[in-house]
Amino acid sequence: MDVNSKSPELLNQSLSESGKRTLAISTQAKSVDPESLMKEAEATRQYIVENGLDKLILVGHSQGGVDAINLATLLQEKNPEIKVEGIVLVDSVGLYEQGSFELARKFIQDAGPNTTADVIKNLSGTALSKIGIRKSERDTSFMGRSLKAGQDIGKGIYGAIRQYGLEYVLKRFPNEVKEMASKSKNLDKLTVPIILVNGERDIVSAPTRVMPKEEQDRITQARQERVDLAREERKDLPKGERWPQDPNWKDETGEFMRENVFPHSPYVRRIIASKEGEHGLSLWRDVAKASLFLIERSQKTSNIQTKFPRGRQPRDEVDSSIFC
Repeated sequence: MDVNSKSPELLNQSLSESGKRTLAISTQAKSVDPESLMKEAEATRQYIVENGLDKLILVGHSQGGVDAINLATLLQEKNPEIKVEGIVLVDSVGLYEQGSFELARKFIQDAGPNTTADVIKNLSGTALSKIGIRKSERDTSFMGRSLKAGQDIGKGIYGAIRQYGLEYVLKRFPNEVKEMASKSKNLDKLTVPIILVNGERDIVSAPTRVMPKEEQDRITQARQERVDLAREERKDLPKGERWPQDPNWKDETGEFMRENVFPHSPYVRRIIASKEGEHGLSLWRDVAKASLFLIERSQKTSNIQTKFPRGRQPRDEVDSSIFC
């Protein structure tokens, strides 16, 4: 998906509205080789250095997640004076090992039948009967966004074919898929805060492959049990008094990610989006505000409980956000 498409434009607009200067960068290696994505990240690093950017948040979607991981690693190694405040990985690939044909099939399925099936399901049955016209309008909007996301993906592929011809089909695309299907060798090098944003039904990034569903269910159940217990205890709390924060609270999801995926990151948070949870629709979700708040939070603490004050806007502490 090209950075000039409508879908990435919405996320870029949301990032800029938070007070951050936002740069959307698209790169393409001149030659096809096994390190093409790393070369593209190096080109972006040179741009950052040449333009004097010294504080950054990196945001990457899908293949752009691999680009953001590579870029952060290069900046850590070659330009430690440039501070990367954090990385936001939206439906990123490269977090686990999978087959190239498997990933290619997922991309094709997401761009076609999967999204179509979800649109039909969303427009049928109880989807319209529960809330009436208001729900119907929202579902129609969902269909429009789904079709637009599919168009953006198609335009990106068509533009690449126009530029490179059969080379894209026979060499570039297979090489890119092979790189994306591999688990990034730079995951254990990252020393910056990381925010993972996954669509619940995203078959491309497949959040259950990053963190097994059984583990997530166990954490969710344990969390709910603690919440229920706290509610029972608060019944006797005098009016006007606040219950003290649990000193033993920890983010078990973040801890799992740190132990198994990002061992040297000081702070990891994961957001699972149940609405519009497909790969092609992810950029239509307003993830910027929550992600930037978590990045800001990471500068103050490490893997502690996060609360979202109503209407809270993150302070403008970072010069630029880079969308890969």
